[in-house]
Amino acid sequence: MRRISGLLLSILLVTADCGALPALAEDRTGVQEWGLLSGYGPSDDDIFLVPLFGRAAWLLPEIVDKPLHEYDLNLKWAVEGWVAGVFDAPGDAFEAGIAPIVLKLDYDAGQRFVPFAIGGLGAMYTGLQGHNLGGPFEFASFFGVGLHTFLTDNVALTLSWRIRHISNAGIKQPNAGLNTNFFLIGLESFPKR
Repeated sequence: MRRISGLLLSILLVTADCGALPALAEDRTGVQEWGLLSGYGPSDDDIFLVPLFGRAAWLLPEIVDKPLHEYDLNLKWAVEGWVAGVFDAPGDAFEAGIAPIVLKLDYDAGQRFVPFAIGGLGAMYTGLQGHNLGGPFEFASFFGVGLHTFLTDNVALTLSWRIRHISNAGIKQPNAGLNTNFFLIGLESFPKR
């Protein structure tokens, strides 16, 4: 009995001492998050999309990052690429694009649920014709909100919604554009969180 008590006391002391170890310095350089998302996107005219998005994000320079980080805010520049199957009544198509200008703001004080807002601009190719788009080359702009639910210290399940508008900026007529609501789910890694 004495051995078991001594063993339990030793484990308790070692565990308590581990909590007193100094924290490692934060590394706020390099890739801060990357991941894959997919979901469903209904549009006008009974069109719907099934996308696959890839995203990588970096923090902005220290002059911007430091004052925001004092309030547990992270403003990141991200790049997103995507492909999607486009399904509609007359026929099916696909699209592919890249959004090199994406800003993402999240509130992360180390909690499990991290809310965020995201918006960006990009260019794309779409095989979807006959919906007043004026051609296969389009510009895309979007805005959305979401929630990261951390499953581990560095891996999160992401749920988000965004609205996207595509049009060709008047390069070719007609140019009515197309709006799509995306409901997305995915896994993302935050290697330096």
